[in-house]
Amino acid sequence: PIDPTLGRMLLQSQREHATRELLIIASGLSIQDPRERPLDQKDAAAAAHKHFSDPKSDFLALLNIWNAVHDEWEKLRGQSQRRKFCRQHFLSYLRMREWQDLYAQLHDSLEELGTVRLNESNAAYEAIHRSILAGLIGHVATREERNVYKGAGNRPLALFPGSVIYERGVPAKKPGARGGKTPVPKPKTNQQQWIVAGEIVETSQLFARTLAGIDPQWIFQLAPHVCKVTHRNPHWSPEAGRVLAEEVATLHGLEVQRRKVAYGNINAKEATEIFIRAALVEENWVPTQTTGRMRVAENAREAIQNELVTDQGESPLPATYRFLEHNRAVREKIENWQTRVRRYDLGDVDQRLFEFYARRLENISSIHELNRLLRDHTEADFLCATEADLVGDKSILYDESAFPDAIHVNGQPVGVSYAYAPGEEHDGVTIKLPFTVVHTASAAWLEWAVPGLREEKIAELLRALPKSIRRELMPFPPKVTEIVRDFRPSSHSLLSELARFLTQRYGVELKASDWPADALPMHLRSRVEVIGGNEKIVAAGRDLNVLRDQLQQVPIVPAKEPQAWQRAAQQWERFGITTWSFADLPERITVSEGPGLPLYAWPGLEFVEGNVNVRLFRTPEVSREQSAIGLRRLVELAIQKDLGWIEKDLRALSKLGPPYAPLGSVEELQETALENLKGYLLPGEATLPVTQQQFERAVAHARERLPGLAPRLIDTVSAILQQRQQVAQRLSAAMPATAVTLKPKSFNDFSQLSTLVRAPAAAISNPLAAELASLLPPRFLESVTFERLPHLVRYLKALFIRAERAALNPAKDRERADQLTPFTQALKQLTLTKMGSVEARQAVEEFRWLIEEFKVSLFAQELRTAVPVSPNRLDEQLCRIRILVS
Repeated sequence: PIDPTLGRMLLQSQREHATRELLIIASGLSIQDPRERPLDQKDAAAAAHKHFSDPKSDFLALLNIWNAVHDEWEKLRGQSQRRKFCRQHFLSYLRMREWQDLYAQLHDSLEELGTVRLNESNAAYEAIHRSILAGLIGHVATREERNVYKGAGNRPLALFPGSVIYERGVPAKKPGARGGKTPVPKPKTNQQQWIVAGEIVETSQLFARTLAGIDPQWIFQLAPHVCKVTHRNPHWSPEAGRVLAEEVATLHGLEVQRRKVAYGNINAKEATEIFIRAALVEENWVPTQTTGRMRVAENAREAIQNELVTDQGESPLPATYRFLEHNRAVREKIENWQTRVRRYDLGDVDQRLFEFYARRLENISSIHELNRLLRDHTEADFLCATEADLVGDKSILYDESAFPDAIHVNGQPVGVSYAYAPGEEHDGVTIKLPFTVVHTASAAWLEWAVPGLREEKIAELLRALPKSIRRELMPFPPKVTEIVRDFRPSSHSLLSELARFLTQRYGVELKASDWPADALPMHLRSRVEVIGGNEKIVAAGRDLNVLRDQLQQVPIVPAKEPQAWQRAAQQWERFGITTWSFADLPERITVSEGPGLPLYAWPGLEFVEGNVNVRLFRTPEVSREQSAIGLRRLVELAIQKDLGWIEKDLRALSKLGPPYAPLGSVEELQETALENLKGYLLPGEATLPVTQQQFERAVAHARERLPGLAPRLIDTVSAILQQRQQVAQRLSAAMPATAVTLKPKSFNDFSQLSTLVRAPAAAISNPLAAELASLLPPRFLESVTFERLPHLVRYLKALFIRAERAALNPAKDRERADQLTPFTQALKQLTLTKMGSVEARQAVEEFRWLIEEFKVSLFAQELRTAVPVSPNRLDEQLCRIRILVS
């Protein structure tokens, strides 16, 4: 005699061992609520009822009322006393009697069925509410927001305000930080995420009454027949060692359970395909962290071979997965061939390997099943693929020396990698260039570094030329062979050097700008990855000059030197050296030879803050450049006494004060003269290795040059200044009258004469005066070497003759000057250009003196030139300079 939902609760309670509690709760739900709430005593009633409430469940409140009343009723024998007790606790006496009678009837009904088993101990919360949930499976809901839940069919349910789960009051919002908006955290709640309702009542809105919190997994456990189960996202799980899928159980649109299940039990064929692709083809079957089912080693291959165990915890299988190592080696061989020769007809190697496995594996979706197959199969190598299985009848042989894994940049080996990824950013050749050599590496050499790509690269460049030029180079095949054999670029621009090579070899007028920007496909242009001190990529691209500009904007934190470098530095480096008191320095030492590329260092000399040190350098170029400065300083210290005598002899330059006055002071002349002689005596460069013999030879060479050196310089400077005076007087005589009137002045020092000489020169526009100022500027002894000084006399004489002849025939002078102008303009432009290499700076210096010789040949042929010079030779030198600076 009870509602079926309550009957279902009682039947479930037999399994949960909670029949005693459910008899009370079920009979209590069958009657009207025994709690009374008089309007004039609402607060007192609420206080009295609060003693019976439970913070998690309204159902347990009924159990608490029953226990409290019947504990007292055992003591109270009279009916009037029981009525008084109910009034004091705001309970209905008649409903309590009805509740007691219904309880007895239900107990008798269960006895008649022969299934009543009252539990002696108190039932747990979970057992009670699982029993309640069995009868109210359609009354579950999940929390959406405060006091609002979503029920079956996505219906919104409001919690009844009288429930213990109902939250009262609005939580206070925390104020944001001053000066900015900070997100307000979500208020904490004690409301259960999932609830079951004893009844759902619709008044002003849909209310859920008599509530309790539940575990949503109970729903699927108690009523799987009413839940809809779907499987999603099948995937390989290395941690579980099998193909899994997400199993989602929903009840009337509410997701009540989501778990991972073995997909092989659901769709064996698809699970096998996923296992083959993810675990075998991609070899993604070793988890990164230790799990309960698999003991995982740090090394993946070691894990596969040594640490993999079956689900039963057996010892490692005899088969050590040799087929994976074998197939990986075959694939790497194919990929190496494909990334280098770039064959487009190979097909998908991964798909071929998948098909190979699929022909041999059936209903295998876990490591355990694979272990069992390997253990039971008689043929050990039945899973080992051959080259023919993956590429068919194609040959995958290639010349390994044509595609090196490392090249030498500034003497240091750097790694080279290859990728066959058309359209991707990393397609083609990638050179991993350390940050320490990126600014000294030759861009042309990096483009030419892989021999196997040179022929294709040259062929593409020839085909990309304009038709008028391309026609003159046909046929291409023999030209391509010759260029690859003889062309050796070394500067910063491959196209500039190739243009010069083609011009010299085949007589074709060609410039780097004749090639379009996209002359080469992406995979034929070397990609550079700049590696910082922390072994991370700081920049990457296919234009080295652009990368250098980017790196100037990126702060590079210097990394701590590796321990191998520190040990080598401790062994080789010395500080505060004043003479050669150490052994000869080797040209190069090997710092480390561990896994990967070897690390080299080049010992050399360094002059820093007045001290000479022996240091280790990263590149031979830097070692050679710094060693030249350090060696020069050591030689200077060795002949220091002799330099003191020279400095004393140079005091005789004071007699040249008047002629030098327009350029500077006597002290300045003596100072620059000493530096000029040092440049002549001391070595200008060093060769690797730097040895004691080289040092002693430099000292002996300097001492050989010492005798009579100071008088020679004084005589040469005297001749230069005398000739300058003659030129200046000649130019002054040729100047037109000027309105500038100079007042007589007296001076205390000859150097103050420069203000007198320079003032009118600035006011008069005479191009030959500018020529004189350019040829002999202030402190000219710093910019003109000792060997070049005697030529200045001849250049000044040529300028004097030109001034005389220009006065007689200005038109002829202008005609010859027009031949000179393009070269002087080019030199002016070059002086404003930053030179990146010593070779480029030397070439510009040579070009400057060639122009002076050309002036002699134009305006004073009778003086003869020191070297052959012509416009063609100047053009060749200019072209060479532009290649060096490009």
